[in-house]
Amino acid sequence: MPLSALWQRWRTRLPTLVLVPALLAGCAAPPPKPTVVQASLQAAGGLNPDRRERASPITLRIYELKTGAAFGRADFFSLWDGEGATLGADLVARDELQLRPGESRTLQRTLQPDTRELGVVAAFRDLERAQWRATHTVVPNQTQAVTIQLEARSVRILPAAAR
Repeated sequence: MPLSALWQRWRTRLPTLVLVPALLAGCAAPPPKPTVVQASLQAAGGLNPDRRERASPITLRIYELKTGAAFGRADFFSLWDGEGATLGADLVARDELQLRPGESRTLQRTLQPDTRELGVVAAFRDLERAQWRATHTVVPNQTQAVTIQLEARSVRILPAAAR
């Protein structure tokens, strides 16, 4: 086949070879929406009582987890003192804050893409009688509201509608 005939064939096909990949790239799916949690933290007036039943501030940790399995099996001190070793690959991120008795606070957090569970640990003075841990499954790629309630000796996470 003569060179001019080859050029004629490629000259008609070249725009198609250039335009089709460009058009397909423009049709790519948009990136997924972020997973956002809006948390209302509510501490009871009688929060974290001491031996004389006087309310006390509390330290709270909020964990982003891939799964809640290791978190649910761990004891308080393994989580508090060695979260990396205890949670391993399940640990995505962690935040720590303090709340005073009667305090309310609002947090909004964009979660990491692989977060599927929120875990909360509250450092109560009376750990033996306290419900110090709570978990909540998050729905990926949506904004969701939760309430983290801290009572005298318990913490729980509720969907906002269940307040």
